[in-house]
Amino acid sequence: MLSGVPVVATRVGELEDYLCDKKDIIFVEPNNIDCIAKTLNWVFQNEHEVQKIGLSGARKANRVFNAKTYVNDLIVFLENL
Repeated sequence: MLSGVPVVATRVGELEDYLCDKKDIIFVEPNNIDCIAKTLNWVFQNEHEVQKIGLSGARKANRVFNAKTYVNDLIVFLENL
């Protein structure tokens, strides 16, 4: 994601708390092969839109998913092992 490559991911875990579908990432429903196939087809047919999603995802990842944002939670986690 940091490289600006658009990401297609399943709606699991906490990703939806941080990323917006079709803005920062492209979400698909888990275990739904038809949804994954349709989404990948959409990705290949919408290169310009997908590039914008990739760049937005890179900006979001750089801002949200970095050492500065996680270091305090990591310290607390390690202290409680």
